[in-house]
Amino acid sequence: IVFARMQSAKDDPRFSLWRVSAEGGEPQELGLGMANFENLSAHPDGVRLAFSSLGPTMKLPSVWVMENFLPLARTPGR
Repeated sequence: IVFARMQSAKDDPRFSLWRVSAEGGEPQELGLGMANFENLSAHPDGVRLAFSSLGPTMKLPSVWVMENFLPLARTPGR
């Protein structure tokens, strides 16, 4: 599960992307902070995440794509 969380004051709103396992556990920040995140959508292959944002400059909106943001699969003995 991927979600955006507001992390700053209301006069300078910044959001960061987070993920948490559908099986539970602690949320993990993905290390990407921007002015806003809209239209968050995961690709069916689970490898890419797309969204629109004003970016760090807070100017014109752009479409962004993240790849390989998911944690490695857990295997017994690892």
